[in-house]
Amino acid sequence: MAGVKTEAALERLGTALKRLEATLTVERQMSREVSWLAGDRAHLEHDRDRLAHELDAAEERAERLAKANDEVARRLIAIMEEVRRLPGSRPNGAARGTP
Repeated sequence: MAGVKTEAALERLGTALKRLEATLTVERQMSREVSWLAGDRAHLEHDRDRLAHELDAAEERAERLAKANDEVARRLIAIMEEVRRLPGSRPNGAARGTP
C-alpha cells in the first residue's frame, strides 16, 4: 500500500515538474520578447526624437523661405512701381511700338 502511495506521489511530482518546466519555458520566452520590445521601443523613441528634430528644422527653414519670398515679392513690386514711374514708360503695360 505504501508503494502505491509513493508511486502516486512520484507521479504527481513528475507532473508538477513538467508543468513547472513548461511554465519556465514560457516565462523565458516572454522575457526575451519583453527585452526585444524594450529595445524596439528605444529604437522607435530615438527615431521619433530624430524626426521631431528634423521636422522642427524643416519648419524653421520653411518659415525663413516664406519670409524671403515675401521680401523678394515686396522688392519686385517696388521695382515695378519705380519702372512705371520712369519717363517714357507706357501706361497699362502697352507694348513698345504701339501708338
